[in-house]
Amino acid sequence: MKSLIYLIKIIPLAIFISIAILIALDLLIVDLDEKNSLTLIIILINTVIIILLITLYKYKLKRIQEYNKKNLLLLHSLFKEHAKELNANRKRLSTKKYGYIEDKKWQKELDLFIRTVIYSGVDTNWYFSNKPFIYQYIDEKLNMYEDGLLNSGIIQYDKNCTPEEYELFCAYKLIQNGWDAETTIGSGDHGADVIATKDGKKLIVQCKKWSASVGNKAVQEVYSAKDYYDANIAAVVSNAPYTPAAKTIASKLDVMLLHHDQLDDI
Repeated sequence: MKSLIYLIKIIPLAIFISIAILIALDLLIVDLDEKNSLTLIIILINTVIIILLITLYKYKLKRIQEYNKKNLLLLHSLFKEHAKELNANRKRLSTKKYGYIEDKKWQKELDLFIRTVIYSGVDTNWYFSNKPFIYQYIDEKLNMYEDGLLNSGIIQYDKNCTPEEYELFCAYKLIQNGWDAETTIGSGDHGADVIATKDGKKLIVQCKKWSASVGNKAVQEVYSAKDYYDANIAAVVSNAPYTPAAKTIASKLDVMLLHHDQLDDI
């Protein structure tokens, strides 16, 4: 990853140097044909460099998303495993005095849990980069657990959730409705974000937490994933609407286009 970042930083410098060379050649070379040929060559080189830079950036972004998704799933799994004990300890170590919650002992216990269980379960760099988020995550999930809302982690839709959290939300919405569902991790998902089974049927879901309308690319990808995983049903699930093109191709390929609220009905 470090070498990739270094390469991405070097490419703009290479573009700058090539432009400087182009300017120098323009001043030094008198022959017009020779000048045009060299100019064309440098333009082509710059075009290749720019394409390479864009490709590397997209690759780096995808790797970061996969890295965050993997650690978020690990965090969720560790919390789920210890949720009952954490909730009991919070009740035992927190007291109410004069209308205020005295929770210093609980905070100390929570620190211990995060420093030991969470630290050993997730990537070290991710742990140190996301410590405030980890504390907030556990606090919010414990509140849900105590209110009886938590059976799998992410239950209620949050418009500010990440794409990874949205995938978890969709998976657990299916679980609530009798499906055995799980999210996929990494680049080998082949177009499937959630794989679910129920009554001998297999459902492949691609989740799109978008601010714009979802196009036909998502439909094509989940249709391919349906064949790859030998599934019976394919669906795209989103918080956003779908384009007319997506609706047309979905109808032809027998792919369901759903809002996440409709997961209760399948």
